[in-house]
Amino acid sequence: MQKEISCANREKVCKKLIRVRNVCRFILGKLSENGWNSYRLRKEKALSESVITSIRNRTSITINTIDKICELCDCQPGDLMHYVKNEQGE
Repeated sequence: MQKEISCANREKVCKKLIRVRNVCRFILGKLSENGWNSYRLRKEKALSESVITSIRNRTSITINTIDKICELCDCQPGDLMHYVKNEQGE
């Protein structure tokens, strides 16, 4: 049975998904800018297939993964993401 989502809650969920999509797209773009496509990441074992899939599927990644991406791109975590304060009630 699928749970019904109110319009207000649906809007909050959509905003969160858009933020996550943008971050994931940005991470993949940042890797690409630095010469790291998915083939090279796998071939050189820089990131595992499961991590690459997690980024593509917009699921959680670990601090260790963020650290590795920063190492590969010679950047800081703040270059990959920024904090967005939740609205009240989220």
